[in-house]
Amino acid sequence: MQRVLIVEDDRSLNQHVRDLLVQGGYQVSSALTADEGLRIFRETKPHLVILDIFLPGKDGLEALIEMRRENPKTKFIITSGKQYLLSLQSLRIAQELGADATLPKPFTATELFAQVDPLAQAAAA
Repeated sequence: MQRVLIVEDDRSLNQHVRDLLVQGGYQVSSALTADEGLRIFRETKPHLVILDIFLPGKDGLEALIEMRRENPKTKFIITSGKQYLLSLQSLRIAQELGADATLPKPFTATELFAQVDPLAQAAAA
């Protein structure tokens, strides 16, 4: 079973994505901050991380760099829903830092699974 870590500070979105992925057959962990996400990342060694850029404290880009350095095989989907232009610029930076995919918020379940399924399968192979 593929392991997914969600790092999202919006509690309701975090829970919604978690519920969708569990229903989709994934083993899911979640965190509300980058520091908590890094701790869980080290404990669970997920195949895929869904990581918000704008988090309290350490941001998602910093977490991406640390996680990517610790496990280059992990796949990353970076999300952002802040101001449109800032979000687009941040998503481009995330790709330059090693994100495998980006997913602007809001997104649908179909859009989520279109990103998650192939990346989780590739990471688990």
